[in-house]
Amino acid sequence: MNFPGKAVSNFHLKWSSPCIRKVSSSPMETVTCLAEGRRGPVEGNRSEQLPRDLAVLAQVTCSRLKLSPCDLATQDCLLNCFISVVFDFLSAFSRFFPVSLSCFAQAGRKTCLFLCRKVSEEERADPAIAAKNHEVVLHFENLLEDWCRQIERFLETSLDQSHELPDAGPRSEIEYWRSRMQRLNSIIEQLKSDNCRLVFQTLYAVSKTSAEKTPKSKQTVFHVLRRCKQIDTAITEAFNEAKDNVKYLSTLRNFMDPLYTGTPQNIIDNLGPLMNAVTMVHSISRHYNTTERMTNFFVKITNQMICNCKKGILADEHPQQLWEREPEEIIRKLEACSRLNDAYHEQYRITKDKLLTTPKGKQFDFSEHLIFGRMDLFCRRVLKLITLFSIIRQFQSISRHCFEGMGVFVERFQQILAEFRSKRHDMLDFTNNRFDRDFVEFTVRVADLESALQPFINQSFASTTSIDASLQLLKKFQSVVHSENLKSELKAKISIIFHRYGWELQQVQQQYERLRANPPIDRAMPPVAGSITWARHLLKRIE
Repeated sequence: MNFPGKAVSNFHLKWSSPCIRKVSSSPMETVTCLAEGRRGPVEGNRSEQLPRDLAVLAQVTCSRLKLSPCDLATQDCLLNCFISVVFDFLSAFSRFFPVSLSCFAQAGRKTCLFLCRKVSEEERADPAIAAKNHEVVLHFENLLEDWCRQIERFLETSLDQSHELPDAGPRSEIEYWRSRMQRLNSIIEQLKSDNCRLVFQTLYAVSKTSAEKTPKSKQTVFHVLRRCKQIDTAITEAFNEAKDNVKYLSTLRNFMDPLYTGTPQNIIDNLGPLMNAVTMVHSISRHYNTTERMTNFFVKITNQMICNCKKGILADEHPQQLWEREPEEIIRKLEACSRLNDAYHEQYRITKDKLLTTPKGKQFDFSEHLIFGRMDLFCRRVLKLITLFSIIRQFQSISRHCFEGMGVFVERFQQILAEFRSKRHDMLDFTNNRFDRDFVEFTVRVADLESALQPFINQSFASTTSIDASLQLLKKFQSVVHSENLKSELKAKISIIFHRYGWELQQVQQQYERLRANPPIDRAMPPVAGSITWARHLLKRIE
């Protein structure tokens, strides 16, 4: 977005469905934003109200413009090119607001260095005069010590990222370092202000005075100034570190986008370029190439993969709605998540092995347990869900095919499933161990049900009168059975059917050998024609 070069304190925005138009840009003391659903303007302090109004504006704008490609394509009045324009806008729009809101948030959290005592114009004009005022000097000493404590506390606490959400993605890393850079820059700018320079110059003038006049004050001032110089060096180093990290991490932004907006397959296709870009940052960054930071960044990539998979599976619905959807669709999405985890492991291994070919370069000596641990745990849950919905699909198929006598098994399964559903687990919460315990109980009960189903299958095959009927029944069962136990049972039936087929072939062969010299023929048929008819009858039995 392009903003006017002249800074204005506030502006007016008006939301008029379905478009936005600018009403006024005149400087004002308040921010007024009219949004859909509000009866009148909401006015408030700029620094407090503007972030909230921007968030409302972003939400309403995205909700108005998020149309699927099919929706847009059905409108003849829209050109195909407009589709790409809309989605490019949404992508840029979604990236702009977190950054802008972060800037406003930092404005409210910045470390402020206040000059708490009024200084006369004469003292302000000449620090040497202020240096002769013992009360001013003492105040400035305490003030500078307080500044040093504030800055030291910020430098120590701002590196702590333990307050982050456990599933924070890689974009949060960029925003963290951008936030740190902005706050450090704010401190540096404040230290360059007239008030801060007056404090430094006054105390510096005191340090240059004769030691006989104020020995104690001069020693204290010298100690404070030396401490301040050390802090100034630390601030500069911290700012350069944050700036350097923002510079290199920002080069990864385009590679991160599929993690947030793509499908698991899009992420798989993007893994190679993403790994190459991360390797480049690890190789050339001066500050971000530590094992701890790179491991943390990979963990955040993993977190976002999990969030993306969950979002794709749920499709913006409540987790309980998964029960109402087609098992085939859910299984397909779950399998895509499992493939993503396999591709992630594989691409990491390929990149690591490639770096080993250049021993002098930096290696991927990171904790793979930390990097892949959560994704592996999530995919273990995914495999259980694949099993769960495969069982549901199996009994749904049995119910649709209307096997005679199997209705009782379907009803028993519905009871087992209803009891499991009544636990109301969030199936995608892979840290919930109660689901795992209940799932084990569910699978045990289903296994018992399938064991009871096997005698029915055996009886069905035993009641068939021909190999052809057995093959038809086998094909029908294979189309509905998905559990490994029942599949192995059907494989055994294949062997039995082929054994029976071989026995019938042997019987036909023996009959042919025994009667070929004098085949039984109809009295009304000639000998040759009767023999041919008899042979064709045997061939038909074989076929």
